[in-house]
Amino acid sequence: MSDGNRRICFFDFLRFFGFFVWKIMQNTNYISCFLIFFSHLLLIKCGTGSIVQKCLDGPRPLLDENLSIFSCQRGCPDTFFCENQLCCPNTTAISSLNRPAAAGKPNLGSRSTKAVEFQLESSTELERTLPCERYPYKLSCKNDTSQPIAKWYFDIQTLSCELYPFGQCEDDPLDKLALRTRGECEERCDVAKVKAAIAGNSKFQINSVSSENIEREAPVAPPTDPQIAIDDVIQESKHIRGRPFAIEPPTDLVHVIHVKSDRFPAKNLEKSIYTQEIQEKSENLAEIDENLLLTSTMEDGATVPTVTSNILEILEDALEEGSGSLESLEKSGNSGEKLEENRKNRRKSVKSLEHSFEQFYQRNKESVSCSATAYRLLCSSGASSQFVYRWEKVGGVCQSFPYGYCLKEQNVAHPRTREECEQFCD
Repeated sequence: MSDGNRRICFFDFLRFFGFFVWKIMQNTNYISCFLIFFSHLLLIKCGTGSIVQKCLDGPRPLLDENLSIFSCQRGCPDTFFCENQLCCPNTTAISSLNRPAAAGKPNLGSRSTKAVEFQLESSTELERTLPCERYPYKLSCKNDTSQPIAKWYFDIQTLSCELYPFGQCEDDPLDKLALRTRGECEERCDVAKVKAAIAGNSKFQINSVSSENIEREAPVAPPTDPQIAIDDVIQESKHIRGRPFAIEPPTDLVHVIHVKSDRFPAKNLEKSIYTQEIQEKSENLAEIDENLLLTSTMEDGATVPTVTSNILEILEDALEEGSGSLESLEKSGNSGEKLEENRKNRRKSVKSLEHSFEQFYQRNKESVSCSATAYRLLCSSGASSQFVYRWEKVGGVCQSFPYGYCLKEQNVAHPRTREECEQFCD
């Protein structure tokens, strides 16, 4: 039994004992007074360490971080009201808390639908649940009502840890994931580090990967949080998913691969000339220039490659779109066989891209940036950047830092994982 529960039982006993004495002084019916006294004692369960003291209407009162009665002096959270020094739930208004809190979701702006779906799914799938997130409130359990307990979450709008009521049920796995104290929330969610990164871009400057901008950007100060650098590589994915709305790029993002196109306006060209140029362009298209996909040097400012299942669709669209390009090739006799051969070559080229990231880092080790760059809030397109974590090496230790990732734009070639940081950062 915890010390907090002992204090609750002791003070409640004194309170009910005083109520009993007061009743005796006003009433000579001692039997009824004893019945009143013991009926009040039944509201407290002091032997098991769990409190069953209830509000007047029946619901259980809110408990604090130590499973003691949440004091009204701290201020009852929304949808709770103070009643006899107890924070009691408003069962009518609290039903709105059965949905994930909108306050915990960032303004996604015009980001891609795929990124939006990833973040929304994290609120509904247990395996992707974020410890920094505000969990839905449960009004009832299997055989009983839930026990309101104060928990903490990271509000990405206010950039601070906020208290919220959590409906706890017996053997609820979410209870172990929810953050118990403000200190635990600030440590787990890297609050100080995120604030420092955002504060460094108060002017909403748009950074670029050009050498000139990289020199100007002030590196983010190394964090003092010992939990940021994870010793276990296996925990890497949990480390990223444990941050507010951070995802693991580039597998969850889509880049536009700029390859040579075979589209020409048919109206302005003779059929024979048009077919000949299509064939020449198709042959060149099969030979994808790796320099267009990989960052060779930091000065080039090229986009770091992203290999996804959509690359094949992009290449096929580049061939199939346009007025009459496929039809012209199919009608030109042997061009049909040539087209099929080019299709096979393109598929081989796409397959060879699957390992382009690793090959890029292996062959261009000097191009990897092992120092943090300033966080950018806006991309050159005007859309909000995607909040992700990259890695840097400070004092021989790899640690993560927040980075503003822009879809379909150039991004600095920072290590994506701790393993890459240790491998490519000397």
